[in-house]
Amino acid sequence: MYRNKIMIKALSVFLSSVLFFGGCAVHNETPEEQAAMGRFVEDVIPFPEGLESPYYLGMDDERLKLVGWAGEISLWTHSGETDSDWEKQDVPFIKALDNLEIEHVASFDFGADGTPYCLYRAVSSNPDQWGEHVLAAYRQGAWQAIEIDLYPESLNINGSAEDFRVTEDGGFLVSYYYLILSFDSNGAYTGQYRVDTRMSKGFFMNDGGVMSVFNKGRIERYDFGGGAQLADIAIQQGTADRDFNFMSGSPPQTAIAKDAASGDLCYANKSGVYQLINDGQLMEKLVDGALTSFVKPTMSVRQIIPGGNGDIFLCGRDEVSYRSHLFRYRYDGSVPTVPGTQLAVHSLYDSPTIRQAMGDFQRDNPDVVIKYTVSISGDDGVTLADAQRTLSTEILAGKGPDLLLLDGLPVYDYIDKGILSPVGDLPGNLHPAISGTFSSGGEIYAVPVHYTIPLLLAAEGVAASVQTPAALASHLSQQQNPRIGLDAVNYPMFDLQRVYWHRWFEADGRVNAENMKEDLQAIGEIDALLKDIPHPDGGTMGADFITNSLLYSHGGIGLYIGALYSIENLGGPFTAQIEHGAALSVYPAGHNGYIPTDIAGILSSSSRQELAREFLLYMLNTTQQTYDVGEGIPVNMDAVDAILASREYDPDDGFWSFGMTAVDPETGEAVSFIDDIHWPDKAYQDAFVAMIKGLSAPIVIDLLQEQIVIEEATGYFEGRQTLQDAVNAITEKVGLMLKE
Repeated sequence: MYRNKIMIKALSVFLSSVLFFGGCAVHNETPEEQAAMGRFVEDVIPFPEGLESPYYLGMDDERLKLVGWAGEISLWTHSGETDSDWEKQDVPFIKALDNLEIEHVASFDFGADGTPYCLYRAVSSNPDQWGEHVLAAYRQGAWQAIEIDLYPESLNINGSAEDFRVTEDGGFLVSYYYLILSFDSNGAYTGQYRVDTRMSKGFFMNDGGVMSVFNKGRIERYDFGGGAQLADIAIQQGTADRDFNFMSGSPPQTAIAKDAASGDLCYANKSGVYQLINDGQLMEKLVDGALTSFVKPTMSVRQIIPGGNGDIFLCGRDEVSYRSHLFRYRYDGSVPTVPGTQLAVHSLYDSPTIRQAMGDFQRDNPDVVIKYTVSISGDDGVTLADAQRTLSTEILAGKGPDLLLLDGLPVYDYIDKGILSPVGDLPGNLHPAISGTFSSGGEIYAVPVHYTIPLLLAAEGVAASVQTPAALASHLSQQQNPRIGLDAVNYPMFDLQRVYWHRWFEADGRVNAENMKEDLQAIGEIDALLKDIPHPDGGTMGADFITNSLLYSHGGIGLYIGALYSIENLGGPFTAQIEHGAALSVYPAGHNGYIPTDIAGILSSSSRQELAREFLLYMLNTTQQTYDVGEGIPVNMDAVDAILASREYDPDDGFWSFGMTAVDPETGEAVSFIDDIHWPDKAYQDAFVAMIKGLSAPIVIDLLQEQIVIEEATGYFEGRQTLQDAVNAITEKVGLMLKE
């Protein structure tokens, strides 16, 4: 397809591609290449209304072919044009599905002769058990089950059959999480292929008796019959692919397909779309993932479909809503190979908020490319101090970015020194106090795109008695089995320092030594109370509002103090309230504190301030703010309302189930349980909105100050220095830092 039909058009793409000859070599573009014209441009093709995820998606005579559920199982075709509607097809094999007792459809596929196949879970005769999976073919006007043992007892398969492919000779490949089994046309088991990457639609395929499967950042090719490995091809992956582990816990993902026109394999992941030539000896990059919707952390690649006319289709899944999305990439010779306008965006640490907005903003503005740089990747040895020093040097030299995320940086200092420009007028639907956090002289110089809230989950009436570390220590000391839930499993200080930050640091950044000494002593007492008691989750799980709400509900902890980073997590404390009377409140009470996150500011040295402002406002619009990337509560109040209204409270069923194993601190025994997490009802939602509207006191964290506190206080907790020495060292180091 690509080389045969659009070789001339794709020449500029080929020049800027990534070439592989046994290994990887990234080609650096020259100014002449940057001026080249022509690249694949992304369009969105909406799925039929009501469809969340396709059972089958492929090409049929240069038309997209789709089988899925939208009120009923249907088959649609589509020309591939964005302005054409899906056409529902009236076909006998879809109607005949009514004759089957189907509990759940796993996947569809079509044989070389067009025969439809369906993998489904049958309705069980035992209502307490899931039914068995059935693979059936539509032949002679009826669905006929294929005599195939999908779970050979000798293999001890762990997991359900999830997807399958029909091979050219009528055999089958069936995937089970981390395993692929092969069967011949008669249903006899012929071999297995174990992989380390969990399977999903599009991750494996067959062509000419050869199976290709994505595994561990490579494409492996196997002979169907003998099972021998024929090839092991290194593929290109960007940082986003290696690190992709968003809320669903998904691994890096690469979809594979065959170009019917050229016979070459092609693949797609978050770094882009590539074509393998001569069985992987040469690799051509066709689409740069940084310029597509797949730069968004919530979007994962699920399937690649080569189009017959040179177009490329990618099916992706939003890992928050779990809805599938279809994108078309069409070559446009009038569009610059590299967008001519560049917006430089920078942050100390990688920001899902930035990447999420990049995907949509660049599609809406195809002449703009966002050059996003991150100071600290975690694998290059760059320290926080190094990163801040380098950034300051670049800013002073006039080489700083256009837009900067200021999380962890001395924001007020940047404002005082004129490093930031006023952001101008903001939309009226933003939280007035939080959006105006960084105001000076009637102007706003930086805007928190999100914020978190320190909260306390405890029994009614407990909050009033635990408002300071000393009071908390006193409360815990009176408990027979003191147990507290925090976001970490190490020293309580690592969680509590941000909660009490306003007590330890004055507005100008100086240390309040008296408060800090009193609070660190109390936190040391809390640590002594808890150190001989195992953490309820065994220290094996990341603790958050969902986890700790369950632990509270089952007696694993007596109270929880933590920061709310996602509105979805409100389901945890709400469930604990309706089932166990837990109360949720801002902590400490009366302070009305919040921690600004994703603090965006425009540099006064930028030559693209208007474009930077446009991108900043883009991050604040209601659509972008409804993406829950786990970085805090949206500052856009309309987005808060939209998220809360996205689900309904159901007293009989939760919006999802959450299971875990907790360690009973008294017996040391592991106890497993599964709870339905309920979406908050209207009264709880209204109380939450009233709570956040009352927030007024920003807790602005300077990461270097935080690092100093952790280093010196750890010495006190581990007995390497006295409390007074620790406080003195913190005061001295912070003082020196403020003078620099």
